[in-house]
Amino acid sequence: LKSHNLFFPPSKMCAWRCSGRNNFDLAMQLKGNGIIKSPEVEAAFLATDRKHFCPKEMAKFAYDDRPIRHGHVHMSAPHMYASSLES
Repeated sequence: LKSHNLFFPPSKMCAWRCSGRNNFDLAMQLKGNGIIKSPEVEAAFLATDRKHFCPKEMAKFAYDDRPIRHGHVHMSAPHMYASSLES
């Protein structure tokens, strides 16, 4: 991706680096990279563990900042939810 790409401005190009080892770590990575900005969105992420919504077969990817697709389940990447909540 090039930094002049209108769909991925430089401030958002680090989103895929926001993965964590657990729910807290994922939220802090999103916050540290400027995707989570408000205390309300931070609290929502800390209160909602993504692993509880993942199919068992995909649970090992719960804290990766990437979409999860398995059968009829499609979860967007965490940074997409954070960006939407912040807007």
